[in-house]
Amino acid sequence: MKIVAMGFVLRPHSYLRDPWNILDFLVLIMAYISLGFTDSNVSAIRVVRILRPLRTINSVPGMKGLVESMLNSLPMLFDILILFSFVLMMMGTVAN
Repeated sequence: MKIVAMGFVLRPHSYLRDPWNILDFLVLIMAYISLGFTDSNVSAIRVVRILRPLRTINSVPGMKGLVESMLNSLPMLFDILILFSFVLMMMGTVAN
């Protein structure tokens, strides 16, 4: 219904112009592909099912902004990780 309402690709605000909708679309396509190959070993495609709970991000109103702000804070957390590893290295050196 969302694709019919928004358009698929060609319009300016169409379905596949939003990165969250692209993720949702890929998860659904991979789920349908894995259903088609029930006899063979396609565990790599079934791993994509882990991303299925991410589809709920679009349904909860404030969740999208929360996840985007968490993803935007990852570079700052990388600096903290470097500082923390330095402290652990120093404590390991002093303890020996």
